[in-house]
Amino acid sequence: MPAALKRPTPAPLLAPGETVLLFDGVCKLCNGWAKFVIRHDRHQRIRLATVQSAQGQALLAWAGLPLAAFDTIAVIRDQNCWVRSAAFFEITRQLPGAWPLLRVLRICPQGLRDWLYDRPAMNRLRQVHWLARASLAFIFAYHGLVPKLLLLSPGEQLLLQAHGLGHAAWLSQIAGVAELVLAALLLMPSLAWPLLVAAGVLLGLLVDVAVMQPSMLVDAFNPVSLNVAGVTLCAVAWASRQGHTSDS
Repeated sequence: MPAALKRPTPAPLLAPGETVLLFDGVCKLCNGWAKFVIRHDRHQRIRLATVQSAQGQALLAWAGLPLAAFDTIAVIRDQNCWVRSAAFFEITRQLPGAWPLLRVLRICPQGLRDWLYDRPAMNRLRQVHWLARASLAFIFAYHGLVPKLLLLSPGEQLLLQAHGLGHAAWLSQIAGVAELVLAALLLMPSLAWPLLVAAGVLLGLLVDVAVMQPSMLVDAFNPVSLNVAGVTLCAVAWASRQGHTSDS
């Protein structure tokens, strides 16, 4: 039997020996998994409940699992709780036919199994969050590296001249390093504040260009289109950061 989390008391709301599958009701993959169980559990040995339901919340609290950011599956029976890949194997063990044979995959280390399980199990909100963060990181990394560190672009030179700093190219290099650091920080899901910094930098740079070099605002892919899009990505990442400041 797959390794289970053992609790000191039996699970509430369940009869002795009764099994319940908890799944994230907003996760498309989890919903698909629940439909799979309904289709193949011909003997109806497994109950289903979403983690958002009152029963699901009570069972999560009993198991010591997150109440607000639990976006995978859990199987609970008596004093036992299985999560992620362990929950998958416990469910297939109870299904009829050849499904229990999948337990042979338990020869893989649990850490690797859980990592593989989590890749497609990331819900849509987390996928949006990561996509927004990765896009922001790319913007800052590219603009810090190419037009500032690898070569000083004409646009950077115009801005330096507009500030009376035409011979201080080193300022652009410092800015490039800072943008690379910010790009790295944006890829750290436990940190929310870099999103605020990124939004502030993008808005500040847009105002600076509008005041000091307004002719740049009519170029193709100018600071208006790029920076406003970047601020929008910051807002999307901030709004979709559900549970990311405490997730592992």
